[in-house]
Amino acid sequence: MPERLSHRLWLAGILFGAFGLYLHTMGPTLVPYRDAGEMATSVTRLGIVHPPGYPFYTLLGHLFTDLPLANPAYRLNLLSAASLALAWAVLFTLISALWGTAAAVLTILLGVVSFQFWTHALISEMYTLHLLMLSGLLWLLHRRRFGAAAFLFGLGLGVRMDLLLCGPAFAVLFFKQVRKEERLSWLIRGALFFTVGVSVFLYLWIRANGQPHLNWGDPSTFERFWASLIRRSYGSTLDLLSMSYRTGENFWLEFKLYLSHLGRDFTLLSLPLAALGLRHLWKTSRMWLAAILAGWLFTGPLFIFLGNLPPNPHAVAILEAAYLAPDLFFLLAVGAGLAWLRVVIPASAGVTVIYGLLGVLIIAQGVRFYPAVSKRHNWMAADFVRNALYSAREPSLIVARSDVPVFSLFYGHWIYPRLPWRVPVAQGLAGSAWYPVMLARQIPKLDIGPLRTAADWDAVAKANPGWALYGAPDTEWPPDLHPRMVPAGLLMRYLPRGTSSIIASDTLLKDYGVYRGRYRYDAYYEFFTPELIGQYAKAWMEWGRLLVRSRQEAESVTAFLRALNLKPDMPYPAFQLGFIHFSRNDLSRADYYYHWAVDNFRKMSREAEAWKSFPEIREYVRRDQAQALAHWGVVQERMGSSERAIALYRKALESDPACADARYNLAVIFWRAGRWADVVEHLQALAAAHPEDTRWRAYLPKALEQQQRGNVVK
Repeated sequence: MPERLSHRLWLAGILFGAFGLYLHTMGPTLVPYRDAGEMATSVTRLGIVHPPGYPFYTLLGHLFTDLPLANPAYRLNLLSAASLALAWAVLFTLISALWGTAAAVLTILLGVVSFQFWTHALISEMYTLHLLMLSGLLWLLHRRRFGAAAFLFGLGLGVRMDLLLCGPAFAVLFFKQVRKEERLSWLIRGALFFTVGVSVFLYLWIRANGQPHLNWGDPSTFERFWASLIRRSYGSTLDLLSMSYRTGENFWLEFKLYLSHLGRDFTLLSLPLAALGLRHLWKTSRMWLAAILAGWLFTGPLFIFLGNLPPNPHAVAILEAAYLAPDLFFLLAVGAGLAWLRVVIPASAGVTVIYGLLGVLIIAQGVRFYPAVSKRHNWMAADFVRNALYSAREPSLIVARSDVPVFSLFYGHWIYPRLPWRVPVAQGLAGSAWYPVMLARQIPKLDIGPLRTAADWDAVAKANPGWALYGAPDTEWPPDLHPRMVPAGLLMRYLPRGTSSIIASDTLLKDYGVYRGRYRYDAYYEFFTPELIGQYAKAWMEWGRLLVRSRQEAESVTAFLRALNLKPDMPYPAFQLGFIHFSRNDLSRADYYYHWAVDNFRKMSREAEAWKSFPEIREYVRRDQAQALAHWGVVQERMGSSERAIALYRKALESDPACADARYNLAVIFWRAGRWADVVEHLQALAAAHPEDTRWRAYLPKALEQQQRGNVVK
């Protein structure tokens, strides 16, 4: 077969094969991902998304939302799938030109079925369009189309500003291919083309002045426009969470996670292949060696360093999207490594065997990742929107905090099912300057303000008479407000001060909800779908707590068990079940559930340390763990195992030296044994930590008296 025809057939096969695979596994509607709901909402309505605004993605995506297919979120998913398939086609052409068709085929197939690339091809986000821009720039620079590359560079910034980090790689390819006497001329022309491309950001200013439905930051003035471009509200960081840590504090932890991702996503064989590829380029093309290294170092290690996010699952899920650009440069190194094999292994049969083995590994990777990555039957976000919105009456304000819940509710309010009188309120944005103004323009007299304290909630409720106020399960409740929140289906309903009760039923959550898919927190490979399942687990836990307060313990057991079925590692429902069974004198079951709760608290505590959670969170978990251990110790006492009870109380004090129940219970055990020095020690510690506790006042004087008598006898 002629080489040109073979190349074209492979090109077509990769383009349509990759697109077909992504189309088959693509989400049927909005699927859970960090900003997917916001993107689908804003792009459909031609709004302004969070800084830096992503104008080119918004404009191109809006064209896709006009396609007569399914629903707007599905059409944006289609844009992601098509963008990545086209990116693979461009990269195949580039690698073929550099290192041959065979190396290009295996390299691209390795990328097609890798978990992160595949995942991001299925969701309503801009990441794969960014990869298309990056691959197009590398191809244009290889072909010395510098004017077109400059224009695409400017336009690509309107997809993701991260493209700036690829600048050193582009600079290498430019300066190494242009003679010194021509560089100034090309730079001037390039600057003009770049200016035309980057002018896409004017969309933000023009559209913001039209006051769209979603107008993040309202960049209708120059000051706010510039603030959007530099992400001033984010502190110019990847995420505000990073500002709680010292510069570079989390780099090595996150970088090790990235390296493990390379071996997992591209097989361990890819790591030596990439190293061999760089060695091969040292001898054959130092220009591409420098470009690949610069691209990978700036988009990978440097980005991770600047991101400075802690290694918890949510932060890692945020950072994983940034793996895509360095992974692309990594694949280029792998392609060079495959080309090196053809040089060092002259016999074609030997190369064929090695290539064949790698092909088998790629197929195995695809088979392994398929069930984990496929969004084909993922209705979680759509059903969450439906279940949450129909848990509230009209008119109502529905407060949510985390990205996936709140942005999914955005989509439900503005796009589908488009319920205008069930208004989502982002808790983190409610106190900003622009967000309440934006909502008030759409719903006159609506008055939104900060929602941090109980007084804030009372003020918002008072300012909007006739509106019911709800919170999603992820809402951050002020401690003094939580007693006035009553479960209402998937939501919690706010009660004004002085309201004694409200009719509540679990019908909306149990019988009226729509549930498609597997509702088990630990059944998913990624982070965001389980995040929504966790919302249901929290809702059932709140129902159980309400039933306990209402003295309906039998019904509360069912609610807590439902929460544990959804999310087995939740310690609090197990804690409650242990207490309920203890109050029934069912000691064996109480022992079982307290053991469950303690194991989950230990896991939570270990994770809080490993994930570098804030000190107050770690302290909160340690206190609750100590309380669970103290309760479990009481059960062991009742079962006749005093030594086991003492061990549990001491473990409680290791977690929280101020645990009042552990101190008092140890004092009681030692009192019975006549160990007065130990009794005094624990009662004095109880008095120091909890002077308000009446138990030490009743018994410490007697214990001191007994200790003194013992000393006199001695």
